[in-house]
Amino acid sequence: MGQNQIGDINAGVAKTAMPLRSNDFDFFPGIPCKWGLGYMINTQPGPNGRSAGSLTWAGIYNA
Repeated sequence: MGQNQIGDINAGVAKTAMPLRSNDFDFFPGIPCKWGLGYMINTQPGPNGRSAGSLTWAGIYNA
């Protein structure tokens, strides 16, 4: 679940499908992230103490 499943591709920005309800969102600006089977993976330490290899999950309201 926490191993890179997308190779050299970066996770990138979550793009909105409904601009009136949400905006595009970059979870960790400037930090390359990957996708595992269930989580986004930080590949580098973050500026606020987040460890490399940390896992993240989030969602965008889509109702």
